[in-house]
This record gives sequence, C-alpha cells and structure tokens, in this order.
Amino acid sequence: AITVSQSYHYVDTEGGASIDDLDAINGGTAGDVLYLRSADSSRTVVIKHGTGNIVTPDGTDYSLDSTDKVVALLCDGTNWHLVGAAGGGGAGATQLNDLSDVTITSPADNELLAYDSGSGKWMNRAPAIIGVTSTTTGPVTIYVDPINGDDGNDGSAGSPLATLDQALANLPVVLAHDVVINVGKGTLSSVFDPAGKIIAASLTIRARNTNDQDLYDYGTATGGSSTTLRDTSKSWPTDLFKDGYIWIWRGTGAGQSRQIASNTADTITVTSAWDTAPSTDSQYVIGGSAKISVASGQAVSVVNIPNVYIYGFSLESNSTDDDNACVMVSGVNADMQLRYSRVEAKYPVQADNQSLFGIRDSLVLANGGHGISVKWYSSTHGCHRRNLVIQAGAAGTWDGFKGQAGKLLFSAYSESSNLIVNFQRGISLEFDSFSREASVQRFSGCTTNIHADNTSAYT
Repeated sequence: AITVSQSYHYVDTEGGASIDDLDAINGGTAGDVLYLRSADSSRTVVIKHGTGNIVTPDGTDYSLDSTDKVVALLCDGTNWHLVGAAGGGGAGATQLNDLSDVTITSPADNELLAYDSGSGKWMNRAPAIIGVTSTTTGPVTIYVDPINGDDGNDGSAGSPLATLDQALANLPVVLAHDVVINVGKGTLSSVFDPAGKIIAASLTIRARNTNDQDLYDYGTATGGSSTTLRDTSKSWPTDLFKDGYIWIWRGTGAGQSRQIASNTADTITVTSAWDTAPSTDSQYVIGGSAKISVASGQAVSVVNIPNVYIYGFSLESNSTDDDNACVMVSGVNADMQLRYSRVEAKYPVQADNQSLFGIRDSLVLANGGHGISVKWYSSTHGCHRRNLVIQAGAAGTWDGFKGQAGKLLFSAYSESSNLIVNFQRGISLEFDSFSREASVQRFSGCTTNIHADNTSAYT
C-alpha cells in the first residue's frame, strides 16, 4: 500500500524487487485526483484491481513497467478508480486486441474498427465493406456460408458471413464497381432485396463455395441410366452438387428434373428414377444447392434496380398471388437476369412496370398459379428467355405465361433458344401478348390461346 500526501507520486517496488503489487491507496477524499508514475523502467509495479480499494475500468490489473507510463486515479471517498493511462495504453492492455470486446484478425492498411452486435465485438473491417465510404473503391467479393458462416465474420473465403442480409448491409450505398456475393450450400430464409443500393456496375449473387467451386454447371450427357446422367468431359469434386437439382432442357428426356443424391467426377445420381433415361443428346443444367426459401411471398425482390444477376440458386416460396410472386422484378429501371437456377412456387415469377427480366438455362415449377406473369409492358421491354423449362407442379391446373395490357411477352435470345412447355391447362396469352419462339419448341398439354412462331415478325 501507499499513502497519499500529494497529487503526484513516483512508485517503486519494495526493497528493489523486480515486481511488486500495489493493492491499496491510503488517504484521499472524494474528488481527489492522483497521478502515479513508475520510478524505474527495470522494475514493475502492478496496480491490482479489486484486491484492495483500487478499481480499474475493465476489471484487469495494470502494470507500471516503464517511466513513460502514467496513470490517473479518482477517489470516491472509499475507492480509487483508474480513469486514464498514458504511455502504454489502457488499463490491463498494451494493444487493441488485448481488450475483451475487440477482435483483430489479419489487420491491413486503412482498416477501421466496426461494432458487430451479433458477437458483441469490435472488429477490423475495410471501409468499403462496412459502408463507411459512400461508394466502392474497387471490385468487391463477399462469401456467405449458410451452414458454417457467422455474421460476425469479415466475409472472406476463410471467414464467411452467414446471411445475404449481412452481406448487403456491409456494402456501401453506391456500387461503382462489380460486386459478387458467393453463397455456399444451404438454405437462407430471408428475401434477397438490394433496395437502397445504387448499382452503377453490377451486383451478382452466385452459388459458389469458399473453395471457389461453382455449385452449378451445364453440358451434354455422354450416357445415363434410369437413375444417372453421365458426362465424361467433366471432373467434378465428389458430391459437389449433392442436394441440388438437375434438369434436361433438350434432347432425350427433355423437360425432366430431379434432385441430386450424389455425384462422382463424371456421373450424377438422382434421388428418383428418370421417366426417360438420358442419352448422348441430352443437354442438362445443374443448380440449386444454394437456396433461398421463404415461408411466404418473395424470395427475390428487385425494384427499380439495374444489373442484378443470380446464378445457380433454388428460389422457393409459398407465394399467394402474382403481385407477391417468388421472384418479383418491377419498375422501368429494374433489370435482372436469372441463370442456371430453379424457381418453385404457386406464383414463381412476375415482371412488371416495364422492367427487364432475363431468364435462361433455368427451371420454373408452378404449383397452381402462373409460371411467369408479365404485366404492363411497353414495346421496348420484354421478358427474355432461352433454354427454359416450365412445368406444372403437382397441384391443380394453372396458366403458364400470363401477359396483361402489353405487347410483348417473350422474345428469344437467338435461334438456338429452346422452350419446353408442359402444362395441364396451357398457355394463356392475354390482350396483344404473344409467344415468339426460335427453331426448337415443344408444347405438351396446351389447349388455349397459343400463338408461336420462329420468325422475326412481331405482332
């Protein structure tokens, strides 16, 4: 213990010991301020928290081990509270990472500390990632792992986030450079909605794991069986596509889709047998092991935002009407493209208010509603599609394509485009809408209001 006789004291160890504890300060009245300084840098005086009447702010001891160190203490009439330190950092800590509520990981130049409410920690983040800057300063890649990620992580491949919500929150308002959010296997349960972002470049969400392996692919089979499809040109990692989906959009077995039970380097095994086994002309797409599945309403909402791309996802919802479809694209500035993806809902897709919506190499499953609904289109906008499979689900009859008060429903990207339509009720094309197809097309079970051609003429 020491006894206060003035406001400034040097302190030293007893008997010249290399280290000694200071656990109590005698004297002082409420409001007194005391400054203590080490007398010798070769010896250490440890100011002890809670042993006597000294209290430090973070509950840890503080070492005066250099003559450069000075501490300030305030008396409350009983205890002395350490209220400041100079020359060596805060009480009990010589660097930021020593503090109990700070986590520093692989620090880099110009990073800042940002608070993460999920973990209760302050973490180092790049300014563009935490939105301190109003715009991106370069291309950004963020990783999301729905199974093993944590929203307290930094979003790198080695430290992925858990949700798309957090990935979007970490971005600045203005995306002046290309932004890619890679999402691994697993299910996300909230809508993907980039509302509030100004996209001057592009925003892509891609089914890709933290090993930078795409969770989608396409090709032409070299063979198959009742439960397999084989493509000897591939060298896939084992079970890369497990729990995803495969669908055949052209050739033998076209229009079929199945969930994937497993895969080897060149063979996909499905969970239930094909109706028609694939052959050497079967062209297929794989995707959907990264999933957005919501209890109701929209899984994807893009309103008046351009240049949004989605690759390799399964999008599912219990949508209740066209205006609350699983995938909603709306507004004259909206422009979204969906590829290598699967959409399943009663009302899978609605594009309206002169938006641009592109869908290709994808599968749409409608369970009782409209496959793709297009509303209020001008002649300069359209719902572009290529290599698209649209199937009725198990429940009830439904309208396949629905166009309202517009002149354009579908236009083909090229003459290699392909459409497979397999409805219980057929295609409903209202008002001046039409279906313009390229050289390969197939309609099955369609009985109403079909207009299809493979010429360049518009009606």
